[in-house]
Amino acid sequence: MAGGALTGVEVASGGDPHRTGLTADALALLARLERETRDRRGALLRRRLERQATFAAGMLPTFPAATQRLRDGVFRVATKPPAVPAIAPSAVHFARRLRDSAAFEPRVVVDGRPVSAALFDLVAAVAASGANDRRSPVLVRLPAQESHLEARLWSEVLRTVRDERALPAGALAAVIAVETLPALFELDEMVWELSPFAVALELDRAELTRSTLEKLGDDPNRVAPDLAALLELHPAAVATLRHVATVARRRGLAAWLAPTLPAPDLTALTDPLHGEAAARAAARLCDELAAAAAAGFDAAQLADPTHLELAERRFVALRVAAASLDEAVAAAPAANAALAEELLLPAPGLRTAAGLAAAIAALLAGDAVAPGGASFRAAGQLETAASTALHRTLLTQWLRHSAPLAEGGAVTPERVHAELAAQATTPLLQSAAERLAERLALPA
Repeated sequence: MAGGALTGVEVASGGDPHRTGLTADALALLARLERETRDRRGALLRRRLERQATFAAGMLPTFPAATQRLRDGVFRVATKPPAVPAIAPSAVHFARRLRDSAAFEPRVVVDGRPVSAALFDLVAAVAASGANDRRSPVLVRLPAQESHLEARLWSEVLRTVRDERALPAGALAAVIAVETLPALFELDEMVWELSPFAVALELDRAELTRSTLEKLGDDPNRVAPDLAALLELHPAAVATLRHVATVARRRGLAAWLAPTLPAPDLTALTDPLHGEAAARAAARLCDELAAAAAAGFDAAQLADPTHLELAERRFVALRVAAASLDEAVAAAPAANAALAEELLLPAPGLRTAAGLAAAIAALLAGDAVAPGGASFRAAGQLETAASTALHRTLLTQWLRHSAPLAEGGAVTPERVHAELAAQATTPLLQSAAERLAERLALPA
């Protein structure tokens, strides 16, 4: 395209902006956001890499000393949390999810480079709302962030969109996804930066677990146990729930719990082979929902609608009344201290041959049965793209450290090759095993 605000903007599919779902005006706004934020986004992503190098060197995340006064202070967000059901399947999205900050949208190119996928999603969400007469606020779930500096940039982006589209106050609101280890230690600061727009904190324990493995996984003293043990309601999980709920209550936001995965496959409860695994997963889900209810979470999302009865029994029945502001302020120091003390301890539990086999089974099934991210049932549990990513991260860490198993032996390339061969009982699974071996960089 050439001329006017769209100079330097190229659109795939023959150059028709409507093939992207965006009008020319929306494309112009997207191009402006891309140009104004491109350098800062790159710098923030580089900062992530620099920070990761400090973790690899043995440093642990901490609450920043420079922002202690902000954490101790009392401030509230300017927006009102939206009314959402206390329990809803994950298919009922509370907010429009924006893609990862590092991802790109190939359909739109600005000045020779594809635009940010997250910015594209934001502009598309606002454009769609405008087409629907703006009868309800545009609610977006921001991509995972790792610092208040990233939150500051998102606040500026949202302000630009609001002003450019002349949206009234409250017409554009944001959910802060809590799914990275560094973010837990800068939640108050992130809320402060996003206070004109933030309405909720959404905790995703599965993604947070994966982030913790990635951030601290180079430490041989922090090799994780089986995934089933890793996702149990151990003290670090309880501390995380309380910390997120306390920050939300102090700052005037809602606290939402994203689906915990792998989740139970309730249809497998009577299965003689997988019934025990399904029962354990169901018990874990109930424990987590009960802890979230006790901590003061406002809503929980389910991995599957069949879990509704479990959720009503544990979350809805046990949900406590919202803490007052004074109560939340009083609870904050203890919640922060518990987080700092518990979260950074090595995760309890054992690594077992059964856990190794379960991780490989989930990864093979995900590749062979549900390519493209569709959910599937395997070994008594409901798996999705998010849970298979967690399995893969865990297996990668085990291989990196030749992690010892409780029964003897270790997780070595030879051991994984043997397990792959044992499970690849069909041509489809054999192909999946070959692809998995390649992804894990296993020697032939």
